[in-house]
Amino acid sequence: QVAVAKFSATQQGQTTPVLDFHAGYDLTVDQAKSNALVRTFTLAGLQSGRELLRGTLSKPMAVNWGGAGDAVAESALDLAINNLNLADWQAFAAEFAPAGTLNAKLNLLSQQGGKKLKLDLTAQLANFAAKFESNRIDNADMGLTLRADVDDFKKVSLTTFDARLAY
Repeated sequence: QVAVAKFSATQQGQTTPVLDFHAGYDLTVDQAKSNALVRTFTLAGLQSGRELLRGTLSKPMAVNWGGAGDAVAESALDLAINNLNLADWQAFAAEFAPAGTLNAKLNLLSQQGGKKLKLDLTAQLANFAAKFESNRIDNADMGLTLRADVDDFKKVSLTTFDARLAY
């Protein structure tokens, strides 16, 4: 378990908002057998009492990156970023002066003891603005949808990739 209360960082005179972070997990890694079992996982990040980051595991998840593994019922890991205001976090990228709101969701479905993985990612960045040296972009809306299958950590099939930019 990891808990961080009232985290904030200051860099180049800019300070991030205060963030409360909590992660709970029960994880076993067996390097000799090339596998891991995540029994429980929760993740929460709050900014000013508002949920900014969330992660949950539906039931134990096995991941095997070599050899035969014990079959575990399918499990899903869900991660979400909710209304991340880029301007609030300029301390980490002040030279770009970023602005905009990011929402993202990632679903990782583990099947056959982690031998088959399905990834589903969606992200939207609204009212994006940033400067890149002498160039500047303002009021851009971006979207990304990505779906992929991973078999035995050897083969990745990208089934969907859709990137959109409205400027």
